[in-house]
Amino acid sequence: LLAVITLGVGAEIAFSAWVYPYAVERAGMRVDEAAYLSSLYWTCFTVGRMCMAPLASCFSAGALLLPTLACNVAAVVLIALQPESRVCLWIGTAAAGVGVCALFSNVISLLASYGLLSPKIMGVVGTAAAVGHMTLPNIVGRAISWSSYKYDAFIYIEVGCNVAVFVLAVGILRRRESGNQRQTLRLFSQSRRHRILYTARFQRSPLFPRLSLLFNLMLRHVRQLFRDRVGVRRVQRLSHPSHHPLQSIRVRARPLE
Repeated sequence: LLAVITLGVGAEIAFSAWVYPYAVERAGMRVDEAAYLSSLYWTCFTVGRMCMAPLASCFSAGALLLPTLACNVAAVVLIALQPESRVCLWIGTAAAGVGVCALFSNVISLLASYGLLSPKIMGVVGTAAAVGHMTLPNIVGRAISWSSYKYDAFIYIEVGCNVAVFVLAVGILRRRESGNQRQTLRLFSQSRRHRILYTARFQRSPLFPRLSLLFNLMLRHVRQLFRDRVGVRRVQRLSHPSHHPLQSIRVRARPLE
């Protein structure tokens, strides 16, 4: 997740910093026209993040993260395939702004779901974002100055970073899903005498066997609760004075004369 933050934030800042000179030098756009690309990028970023707020209450962090990262990858690939097309540059810039809007917030949500969210972890996350913010735009500038690709190096680095972020995110979410399939389900039952622990491991199996296993565990749990309660009621009924076998014999004590 820290690598995702470093590469994702670095690619985000590098795109906003270098899209203007790329549009002027590579796509042949006018200076006044290319100046609107950065505004379009951050406007789509803001609108996308505002739309993610209500969607976060309906979908998980992974369900929001992967489509937006895929949109980002598609945007930079479109620009790389048509480097001289102004229309593709406009569309790619808008799609890239939407693609990075859910990165940072959903990574924080994933950390919270793992139980790793703490002040120390947030400091490490901020440091990783700062490292990507400082290094990747500088690397893009060095690549443009020193390599033979010139401004094409900018979009190639963007493609590489965004593809790496997407692959890392898919690997993290798949590993989490496989861990959830093997998670331990514990059903506790407390009574006066003992505490019962039922443990079941979800292996990689179809949905119906897993549901049947869960149903059987819950049924056993309910049966044990019923038996415990019935046993307690029997003990209380037998220990009540009205059910005592000598209760029917009435003995009246008389004082001695």
